[in-house]
Amino acid sequence: KIWYQRVWPFLQHEMLKPDVSAAVLHPVIFLIQESSLEDYETLMLPAMSKIFNGPKHVPVQVILLENLHVILEKTPRDDIRKEVLPLLYTAFDFSDIEVQVSTKF
Repeated sequence: KIWYQRVWPFLQHEMLKPDVSAAVLHPVIFLIQESSLEDYETLMLPAMSKIFNGPKHVPVQVILLENLHVILEKTPRDDIRKEVLPLLYTAFDFSDIEVQVSTKF
């Protein structure tokens, strides 16, 4: 519970800052992996939606794509269609080689 009371609010706030969002994503992915489905859906997914739909910086794209298996494991099917698939489609069109390589999972 302390993760959701102390750590998650800090990470959630930092995720919205473009200059640090990539650095914060690794701990966020860890929390997603360790969270229950209910906690992920109610507490974390709304904040992650902002990342999925926000500006696509290369490091953020790469981290999300490299950890797509964790995100897909926890995200409900309807949200995968709405939130995650558009992220993946955008990555396929991205011209940066690092993002292109990350799409080859």
